[in-house]
Amino acid sequence: MDWVLAYLARNAWRRGVLGGNRAWVVAGAAAVLVRLVRRDGRAKVVYQEELHPGEAIVISHLAQETAPTVT
Repeated sequence: MDWVLAYLARNAWRRGVLGGNRAWVVAGAAAVLVRLVRRDGRAKVVYQEELHPGEAIVISHLAQETAPTVT
């Protein structure tokens, strides 16, 4: 089924968006919507812990500082 959705999306871009055929744009939008709905099982849990009242979790991404080079 994935190849059918890829075919529809590819042809929707070529024939619909670039070619001006409204029916292909609708078919492409439907194909993209189906692909998005089917994606929900691909996410995975990487960390899980129970929080007690008063506890919090902070998620951050900080770049590592590098030591200045001395010349």
